[in-house]
Amino acid sequence: MPSKSFIKLIFLLLFLSIGPASIAFLYTRTGGLESRREIHFHKTLRYIFMSNVESVDLQTLTDWPWETVCIFNSNTSEDQVNSLIGFNYENYSQLTWVHLSDHWTFLFIDKIRETNWGMHRPVIAIRVPFYEIARYDGPKGGKCVSSEDANLLIRRGGFSKDSSPIFATISEK
Repeated sequence: MPSKSFIKLIFLLLFLSIGPASIAFLYTRTGGLESRREIHFHKTLRYIFMSNVESVDLQTLTDWPWETVCIFNSNTSEDQVNSLIGFNYENYSQLTWVHLSDHWTFLFIDKIRETNWGMHRPVIAIRVPFYEIARYDGPKGGKCVSSEDANLLIRRGGFSKDSSPIFATISEK
């Protein structure tokens, strides 16, 4: 019969192993935790949707610099994203939600600039969950629009208890 201290050690090790397993589950099922930018962007989107407008200037929804915005649906491969945005997006592997069928993505792309580690092009990725925020209503291969012309188009569909009645895409003004 094992001692009480050995049994306590086993339970402690089992308890500590739950943390990494739950983090792995979180990232594979939900794409990981939302960033502060995503949370703020989603909150602002919900306010826009409640205002009953059909389109809004996409620049008014962001507080960071960007030149181009691109949208694409889930299951878009790295090659398809690179083709869409016109350069090699090195952080594609950080889009942990791109394989999930219930999310779509905004990429806000800024101009190349000098940073401490050399020339860098900032890209801010924002995921949008189908069920909680809005469904993707864009072209199958995705679309990119310049910041001056970026307009978020909003269409409302029928009510369903399992998904958002909002459909969103971008277009040029």
